[in-house]
Amino acid sequence: MFVNSLMKKIAGANYPAVSQSDVRNEEIPLPPLDDQKRIAHLLGKVEGLIARRKQHLQQLDALLKSVFLEMFGPRNSAYHDWPEVEIRSLASDNRGAMRTGPFGSNLLHSEFTENGDVAVLGIDNAVQNRFAWGEPRFITTEKYRELETYRIFPGDVIVTIMGTIGRSAVVPKDVPLAINTKHLAAITLNLQKANPVFLSYSIHSSPYILNQFKSKNRGAIMSGLNLGLIKETKLRHPPIQLQNRFAEIHQRVDEVKDSILQSLTDLEALYGALSQKAFAGVLDLSRVTIPHLDEEIPLQQTAPEPRPNPTPQFNLPKIPEGINLADKSQRASQIKMWLDAYIDSLYSGQELSASKFVSMASNALRLAEGIDPWGQPDQDQIKDLIFDALTSGRLTQTSAAEAGRSPLRKIVLHKAGPKIDR
Repeated sequence: MFVNSLMKKIAGANYPAVSQSDVRNEEIPLPPLDDQKRIAHLLGKVEGLIARRKQHLQQLDALLKSVFLEMFGPRNSAYHDWPEVEIRSLASDNRGAMRTGPFGSNLLHSEFTENGDVAVLGIDNAVQNRFAWGEPRFITTEKYRELETYRIFPGDVIVTIMGTIGRSAVVPKDVPLAINTKHLAAITLNLQKANPVFLSYSIHSSPYILNQFKSKNRGAIMSGLNLGLIKETKLRHPPIQLQNRFAEIHQRVDEVKDSILQSLTDLEALYGALSQKAFAGVLDLSRVTIPHLDEEIPLQQTAPEPRPNPTPQFNLPKIPEGINLADKSQRASQIKMWLDAYIDSLYSGQELSASKFVSMASNALRLAEGIDPWGQPDQDQIKDLIFDALTSGRLTQTSAAEAGRSPLRKIVLHKAGPKIDR
């Protein structure tokens, strides 16, 4: 209401503005102080949830990058055995497997429409490093017949080559008939050699490729790449089975991210609706408790109620005979078995901090005979598995303040399932 009222008082053709006197004299609804506190408290709660969802998204991005570097970086003992290849060698043998969009007068902005038969993909569809629909751009079927060689296919990797360069995404399976603009390079891959998700992630997150892009950036006024530079960019070529495994992990993380993004969208809509109702004076605040932030905190706190029965102590299951811990696969399977047992113990009522579990598992591996350490330290690998359990939903996360506990990092059993406190 306040903003709408001021908008009506904007003056000036060249520099639209509102005078200071108009702002000073504008009347605003002023609810009672207690209601102000209730409104601030309620909106603050929603803001906290929004911030937490955004933090979860950042943590998932960090987790995925950590997994990628662990699988395809120098930490992998097989890294230096993989051949170094140019991106062009991973493309399909079909003519035009690597292409940019039509240039110059072949496709004018004036030919775009907001609705049409054929979609036109641009920078906005890949700038988030995941495929997303942005500004609606379409051309007619007649125009498409002139530009069929620029068609985009499901599973293609698209790369931004103008402005914000090096962003990449995989075209989804359900994409309608579409072409790309001159601001994108498109790559149709030989799926026997390269997984699109692996290559796309490598292009926007592999330090080796990013350093090459940085050295090849020849844009005088603005950043830019060209198709030739992308073709000759090099990367390590891991086995296709390992690439496919990463694509599966990426998909699971994306599913969790989609759920969080939907929750974030709902919370932002809720915040907007609550704000409008609150400042319009139509929000029911009768059930919102007034926060007494300035209330003096007593020095003596009520002692916690004693536990009725002590919980049994968690012990790691023994390592089965015949397990060779020097073997990467068997070592990882053993750690996963311990984690499964640990999660089961949480559901049965036991409590053990996450750091204690990591320490127990790491020490057990070091004490076992025949260990040949590889890759990251065991503790890092165990922590990665815990984050994988969080990603899959087997564990969920909450803050220490929410759980009413001390800020010690530990996993505890809640009604909704085990949660990890920070």
